[in-house]
Amino acid sequence: VQNLGHEMTKSSVIDFKIGKITYAPDKDPAKITKEIEKSKKTTTPTLGFRISGIIIKDKTGKTKSKLHRAEVYHLVNDENVLSYIESFLKSNDVETINKSLVEEIIGFLNGLIQWFNEDNKERYFINSSVLIFLDNTIPKVRIAYTDYAHTGPLQTEKDINSLEGLTNLRNLFVRALEKI
Repeated sequence: VQNLGHEMTKSSVIDFKIGKITYAPDKDPAKITKEIEKSKKTTTPTLGFRISGIIIKDKTGKTKSKLHRAEVYHLVNDENVLSYIESFLKSNDVETINKSLVEEIIGFLNGLIQWFNEDNKERYFINSSVLIFLDNTIPKVRIAYTDYAHTGPLQTEKDINSLEGLTNLRNLFVRALEKI
């Protein structure tokens, strides 16, 4: 994570947890129930992803807003998730969203979707993340697919859990791009 933000001292950060299923099947049933209840308060059941953290910085690199886990879970819903993404894309006090940076994010997500559709025939991923660092003052974006702690052998042809969340996330960035 530290390397992603290297030389991007004014970058804003957003973390998307991917998948409707956010618990390993071998977890303790009480922990599974707790995770399901937490997910119900987020966009996880409907969109297949949730924002688990967001830091928005101004043009000097000072933090303007910071929301993490429970704070975000209670605020972000299906109706306003796009506005949170747009706020992130307008970080560093820019007036308009940088089209080329959004296209880079969409390209990264398209590459992940393609990998899950065509190349990943062996493993499922649970509770992985798409982590994005964005600095509009440079301008530059860095993106990573992280948190592979919970994987297992696929029981189906594709990892639909990850695919659905990544596709919906990509579609929201496409909507943001179309509004530019």
